[in-house]
Amino acid sequence: MGWFGMFLPACTPKAVVDKFSAEALRILNLPDVRERIEAMGLNPAADTPQALGEVMRSEAALYAKIIKDANIRLN
Repeated sequence: MGWFGMFLPACTPKAVVDKFSAEALRILNLPDVRERIEAMGLNPAADTPQALGEVMRSEAALYAKIIKDANIRLN
């Protein structure tokens, strides 16, 4: 499984993040936009910035464990 996210600089004011997120959700929920995304074989599952942060932390922990357990090293 994969995912795409949209990011802003870390120092972006919360009001700007909230506005950006609300507009992104609004656009992703437009029927023609959803149709085009689904036509590419993707599932537009828009969520909050906090939810994306949770996905990122969860995946980072998962892949860190896989890398450690498999003893993967950079050369």
